[in-house]
Amino acid sequence: MKRIFVWCNNCSHEWHSVIAMDEDGRALASHACSSHGFIAHDMGLDEDGLKRDLYDKAHPDGWEIEWVENARPGNHAGLDAACVKNQERAAFDDKAEVKL
Repeated sequence: MKRIFVWCNNCSHEWHSVIAMDEDGRALASHACSSHGFIAHDMGLDEDGLKRDLYDKAHPDGWEIEWVENARPGNHAGLDAACVKNQERAAFDDKAEVKL
C-alpha cells in the first residue's frame, strides 16, 4: 500500500495551490481552489472526494492518503523523502534521450 501526501504548496488569501505526491516522488494531482476548506474534497482526502480515480489508477493495489499541515522542509520525514525521490526522478528525466 502506497502513501500519498497532500499539502498546500502555496496558500494566500485568494488562492490555495495544492499538490498530491506519492512516496515514490510521483506527482499525482494538483489543484487550485479559492478556499482552504475545499481542499479535503477537491484533493480526495474525503472518501467521496475528487482525484481518487487518479490515485486508484496510479496505485491499483491500494493507497493511503495523508494531509500534511504546514509542509516545510524538515517538518515531515515522509514528505521530505518523497521530495528527494521526486528530484532524483527529475534529474533522471533531464538526462534521458529520446531516439526515434
